[in-house]
Amino acid sequence: MSWESIIKEENFILRVGDFLEDKKGRYGQIISISIAMTPNDPAGENKEAADVEEYHTKMGYQGAVSFGNYWCYFYQIEKVIKSGEKYR
Repeated sequence: MSWESIIKEENFILRVGDFLEDKKGRYGQIISISIAMTPNDPAGENKEAADVEEYHTKMGYQGAVSFGNYWCYFYQIEKVIKSGEKYR
């Protein structure tokens, strides 16, 4: 299964300040969201990448999110917990 298929199966709204858990069970507050603007930049690290405050994964872009002391690709997100909501 390609990353495009994985991302399109999920429908998360990511916002800086919210919390997330990735598929490895790591948890933390979202610090930054990077969207790739070139095909060979899956984590959105190149100078062409866009840093945003909010992103809807349904858009289907490649990219990554930094949270707590961790980072993950969009397709590795398990759940998003809105700021103020109880976790677990």
